[in-house]
Amino acid sequence: MKLLGYGFLFALFLLQKGFSATPLDFSEYRFGQNNRRFFETIIKDLMIEYGQPVTTSYGKDFQAKIDRIVVDEDKMEKYLKETQNPKEQEAIARFILAHEYFHVALKHVQTSDRVRSVDGVEILGTFSEARKQMEQQVDHLAAKYLHQLGLPTEPVQRLFLSHPEFHGGDSYPSAQERVDSVLRGARPGIEESYFDNQFIKCTFAFRALVR
Repeated sequence: MKLLGYGFLFALFLLQKGFSATPLDFSEYRFGQNNRRFFETIIKDLMIEYGQPVTTSYGKDFQAKIDRIVVDEDKMEKYLKETQNPKEQEAIARFILAHEYFHVALKHVQTSDRVRSVDGVEILGTFSEARKQMEQQVDHLAAKYLHQLGLPTEPVQRLFLSHPEFHGGDSYPSAQERVDSVLRGARPGIEESYFDNQFIKCTFAFRALVR
């Protein structure tokens, strides 16, 4: 089946699923306190929606492992403090955790310069080029997740543009490229070019999420 067909099926999947996420009241979020229930509820929702099991741990920097997501509570606090709006805070938290979750679900963390093909992920260009595409893939899917939940993507766009750590590099898209991936997440269907191009083929995205 062509990738366009997978995109169409994915759109139908989203419609049928309805994205009935657990209601979260971020007005109850307390900075400087243990708010792990918010993060763990979001990750549980992602597992219910997409079927990829993960465990959660807490440490320095956000990371995706083979079957685990590491949550950096200090960074999350910093990002959430940039808005007073609970819906925007929820959008930021869900986006960041969905971003890492999709890295796991798409088997990105199992690839490297030496491992160039695994579970439907095939690296065609350099690993650095493919790594940039991986970031755009998960940004695109995380934005689509927010859109289906009726949450705003504007706070995520501001986050990318205002923080130097999101301003690109050898293995990361530029801030504007990441904003573009988020904006396209609000459109119907899936942007095929993120998943099948001269740098990477990642048909696992469709096989895993459409099943």
